[in-house]
Amino acid sequence: MRRQPPGRSSDSKAAAIALDRAVPDRRGDLSDADLRAVGDAGHGDAEIVAHVALNVFTNYFSRLARTSIDL
Repeated sequence: MRRQPPGRSSDSKAAAIALDRAVPDRRGDLSDADLRAVGDAGHGDAEIVAHVALNVFTNYFSRLARTSIDL
């Protein structure tokens, strides 16, 4: 098994989560390396960015509408 450098993962979910967190943190200003890492893990960068955009929109709308959370 190939050893990963610290802070790196070959797990495709970890790569997706890293990009998912980077999009709002960096306000969409991602590097080519960020996009390449998620692509190398088997995900499309547009796929991840679309999910992030949908979640951000949903959260903003829910706050605006004062939606109550019923867990």
